[in-house]
Amino acid sequence: MLKLIFLIAASLLFTSTVPVYGNTLRDPTTPLSYSPVRAGKPKLQLQAIYYGSTRKEAIVNGQLVKEGSQVAGVEITRISSNKVYYKQGAQTGALVLLPKVSKATQ
Repeated sequence: MLKLIFLIAASLLFTSTVPVYGNTLRDPTTPLSYSPVRAGKPKLQLQAIYYGSTRKEAIVNGQLVKEGSQVAGVEITRISSNKVYYKQGAQTGALVLLPKVSKATQ
């Protein structure tokens, strides 16, 4: 009889823990409206472009890059006078250098 009770208790313990391994548990301290950030466009910041007949370089994320360079996991494909074009896998995009705006003096 004791052996039967032990087998029943062991089987109940085993079957109650098996489904837990297949599920991921939510952190109870995170807000209910929280959703994790998905990988999207790469975080790139264009800071300067050096463009001339013999020089096509840019500063992206604080790094000096040329056409064909890699920065933040993307490849710089083309540099124009006001844009830097990049490619990450099948995704392409462009960074635009905004003109400096200064306040007019009177």
